[in-house]
Amino acid sequence: MRKINNYTNQGEIKESEFQITEDLFIWMISKILTPSGESIDENEELFITKIVGFKGWSDDQLAKVVGSGNRIMNALSTLAFLFENEEVMYVKPVVEYNEHEVELQLKINGSIDINFENYVGTFMREHEDRMKSKLTLMTCLEIVPKILSSYTEECENSIWSKESKASMINTIGQIIQDKVNEKVSFLQNKSDDN
Repeated sequence: MRKINNYTNQGEIKESEFQITEDLFIWMISKILTPSGESIDENEELFITKIVGFKGWSDDQLAKVVGSGNRIMNALSTLAFLFENEEVMYVKPVVEYNEHEVELQLKINGSIDINFENYVGTFMREHEDRMKSKLTLMTCLEIVPKILSSYTEECENSIWSKESKASMINTIGQIIQDKVNEKVSFLQNKSDDN
């Protein structure tokens, strides 16, 4: 980072953790489960496209759910995860930002990891060190602050609230119930044909 910014001084960069909460994680999961195709920032640049994993502690074990696959699997795994875990430790969203697709790991302790191997975008043409530096700067100075800003704005405007969380869980339950009803109806119609 020093090299690409022509920076020669030392000891002036201070650690500053992001304020990442469990509620932010649940908000991000809700953005995936109720996709509206809308950007989460006002400039239509940032989209949370999927959650590829999240992890939390249950009473007796560490639980991990991967949120990829079809919609019913997403709903089932997310509902089980939300019911069984008391504390979410991290969430792994994939975000699209302008011409970049980045997989992040946002941790409850405020730290962020970037999956450089899964990065897709214009920085891929750069030398590896330069790509990692540019991607890190963009993630920490643009992507994560925009996610946090959107979350904070929705909280302040009561778009994200206890009621919306309850609605999300009801929506997940309805998706599962609809699939159960569909399968039961299919099986009943199939047995009537025999």
